[in-house]
Amino acid sequence: MCFFDRMRLPYEGPFMKILILFALSFSLKAYTFTQDFKVFTSHRSAHQFIVDINKTSRTPFKIFPLSSKKYEKALRVIEDVMQGYRAIFPGLTWDLPDPFPVIVKKESLNSFIFPHTLTREGSPFVIMIFSGMFREEVTVDEFYGVMAHELAHLIFEHSKKKVLEKLEIFYRVKSSEVEPLGFKVPNDPFVEKVVSGMFHAFKNKNIRHIEKVKRNHKVETFRVYTTEEQADDASIRVLNFLGRDATSIGKFMLRWLKPEEKEKCLLSVERGDKIPYGTLFDRHRDDCWRYDHSIRLAKTI
Repeated sequence: MCFFDRMRLPYEGPFMKILILFALSFSLKAYTFTQDFKVFTSHRSAHQFIVDINKTSRTPFKIFPLSSKKYEKALRVIEDVMQGYRAIFPGLTWDLPDPFPVIVKKESLNSFIFPHTLTREGSPFVIMIFSGMFREEVTVDEFYGVMAHELAHLIFEHSKKKVLEKLEIFYRVKSSEVEPLGFKVPNDPFVEKVVSGMFHAFKNKNIRHIEKVKRNHKVETFRVYTTEEQADDASIRVLNFLGRDATSIGKFMLRWLKPEEKEKCLLSVERGDKIPYGTLFDRHRDDCWRYDHSIRLAKTI
């Protein structure tokens, strides 16, 4: 006998049975869709989705099982950080749940999200964390900073082409360094002309052209506001709201420097020196510049 035939329903008839069947099937679904995100209904379903995706990868990585205690810390921090985002960016987060973490067995100090092109439905609403982030040398505030940075990439949908085209603008700092805001006539014709020349030179590997543009137009005064800088800026604001060290993402970036480079950077920042910006088309900027930027921006909040 069919299960539904044995049920006592308040309203008999085939329509009620179909309605219940639909409700049961929906409740068992592993994910839903929100804002071009594949949002998972449970941590287990998110974890399993990544495990399945990983099996098809050319370079698969090992994933920690959900029984690992590392997930307790990750879930707690992500919950706190999302509260900060909901307070500061309510329009972007009002219908988003907390993303689930998936921890990769890799000792690198890193974390990442998947692009919107990973699936036809959009980006899986998860944050991937390398196990190196759980080493004792990484402070709690630095862990918060990295989670806030990666969640910015997710929430602001940085992997979308239309977002990149709208966000990334070039600008020039005139007369003196006025970071962290520092915008002086963004996208003016002169800036566009120089940037176009630089891009053409880099694309065609025209070394002579590159040096000529640098020499004639003071390229060191040019900036490009990127997804990485926006993620840093969001991290600084969120950590400040949570009462954490707002400069933590900048301090974390110092870990990528060699000991002698880190010492030189700290001394230069303390003296108030102008910190090198890095290559114009490098989205990740110079690590010391990002540290200095975090300090300057935190003071304005």
